[in-house]
Amino acid sequence: MDKKKLILRIVLISLAAILAVGVIWGLVLLIEYHTLDDTGLPRIEVTTAGGAEILSKEDYVDCTVTVSGAEAEFCFENAEAGIRGRGNDTWTHYPKKPYRIKFEEKTSMLGEKKNKSWVLLALYNDFSLTKDRLAFGMADALEGDAFVPSYHYVELYLNGEYNGIYLLTDQVDENKGRTEVKEDFEETDVAVPFLVELDSRAPSEGVEGVDWFWVGGHSYAVKYPEADERYTDEQFKYIENYVKKVDELCRRENVTVAELAEYIDVQSFIDFYLIQEAMGQPEINWKSVYMSKTKDGKMIMGPVWDFDWAATGPYVGSEAGKYEDMTDGFRSQDNWFDALYKGSAEFRAALSARWSEVHPKLLAAIGQVEAERDLITRAARRDRLHWHWYRLGGSYESALDDTLEWCRARITWMDSVL
Repeated sequence: MDKKKLILRIVLISLAAILAVGVIWGLVLLIEYHTLDDTGLPRIEVTTAGGAEILSKEDYVDCTVTVSGAEAEFCFENAEAGIRGRGNDTWTHYPKKPYRIKFEEKTSMLGEKKNKSWVLLALYNDFSLTKDRLAFGMADALEGDAFVPSYHYVELYLNGEYNGIYLLTDQVDENKGRTEVKEDFEETDVAVPFLVELDSRAPSEGVEGVDWFWVGGHSYAVKYPEADERYTDEQFKYIENYVKKVDELCRRENVTVAELAEYIDVQSFIDFYLIQEAMGQPEINWKSVYMSKTKDGKMIMGPVWDFDWAATGPYVGSEAGKYEDMTDGFRSQDNWFDALYKGSAEFRAALSARWSEVHPKLLAAIGQVEAERDLITRAARRDRLHWHWYRLGGSYESALDDTLEWCRARITWMDSVL
């Protein structure tokens, strides 16, 4: 046999071997995918009218919702609702989409307080599937005054088709069981209740002076009361000026806790800050930072929200963008928390005292997530096979280990600093 024929034979044999391995791998994935059908998690089935696709973040598609696989008292069939997309990058850049469901009537989901609107977080960008759940659990453990979103792992089926594991949680809004700031107010009132979000995307999504405002180089979106719920421009200015006053106080050198306490719930600020830093949350500087106030109350910071970029970084399993160093300083930069930490000895003392109380609670919250590993492993594997089947390396288990180890190391570092 001449050299060329030998080389050709070797190439063909190699290609055949590669093809065989690919076929075997595909069969293994296919068999495993179908044997993981019963994962033990609650199942949410959404059936859209006429099988319509969900293509918009603004327009709801009529649908019915069925919950099964949970305790009997939490299950129901064919509740009338609407469904639409939600999120920003998570909606536009990833194949697995997050959704918002709005029922015709206030409805309890898996035992939570009745409300019309609920959120299904896709968790696509977090291979550990745990960052939002962990942050919400930390907030729960601190037992503060701020609203804490609920957190339930579920599996979603859209028009009969499996769509993966999701985190069912609350919509961040003004209603009872949420931030609870919705109140009646009159046309003559200047002081109004509000829910505001620090949101860098606000300028591209609304009108300045109507939907959002600038304070200290940052844009703040008014989530409640929205423009059609307000009577006067003065009511918008009241919200803006209140945020300006808090911004001025936080940035004032040597501001005292007593001065802060005239305008804000100091403990909610401290708890929010500690959870954001324990999770290594970089977005604290530009978005998903909520604050609310009743007419006669003080500003409360929270709820905590949106942690897919936290802890190990946005793309777990990829070296690009990973946060290797858990001890590289606080994530807060040029915001209220950074200013308070650097400029107020009294605030630092209050922060340190609160840290001593909550440090073991944060570690316990990590332990609770660890204890849920077996509960969601089968569902997590099925989700990975559906959405990340092409990833030969990595797994839910290894990503979970990475995230929890990162957070423990981060908390250890914070303990040495605080």
